[in-house]
Amino acid sequence: GREEAPMDTLSRSAVSSTAVSSMAPPQTPLQPQPQTLSCHFQRDLGVFEVQWFVDARKLRGNDKQAVSPPFELPLGPHGRAKAIFKLMIYAKSTTDRKGGACFKKARGRGTIQLKCQGDVVEASGDASFRIGIGSGVRAQPPRGPIAHNFASNAVRGLLEEEEEWDFATVIDDESLTFPVKLEFLPGRLDMQGACT
Repeated sequence: GREEAPMDTLSRSAVSSTAVSSMAPPQTPLQPQPQTLSCHFQRDLGVFEVQWFVDARKLRGNDKQAVSPPFELPLGPHGRAKAIFKLMIYAKSTTDRKGGACFKKARGRGTIQLKCQGDVVEASGDASFRIGIGSGVRAQPPRGPIAHNFASNAVRGLLEEEEEWDFATVIDDESLTFPVKLEFLPGRLDMQGACT
């Protein structure tokens, strides 16, 4: 009766839209949305890849930092422990005076840090990571790797000589976002050459 009709109509429309979309030319991918994040495992490389799309309008304002949505990653040997992380971008300080560290004054320059939320035991706190920004022709290659134990310190960035980024150079003009990419490997293993 009546209860089956909507389901029947739904399945017919799903079939017809599937048929139409498979014959239609490939559509351009949707524009990245600000403050969205994706996390997946790169099986061939053995690393977890996190991509965060940052709202580029932050770079024109008086904000001192931008913080990603939280995400979960494995830690320690064999990735048996799990922890919640956030990526944090800090504006480069341009002066010692109050208000000297905002993205507008820093002209879009700053640093990225990875923060582990919650308590982690020493034996399972080890991880290695690399960070990159941008995509396509504007992509800047990942820097690192950094080996770190998040039990000893919950926050870690890149080495001082490679920590500063110019975010303004990697903004996607259409979506007004820029991606921050994290390549993450649980345990204290060598990432050299593992990620490209």
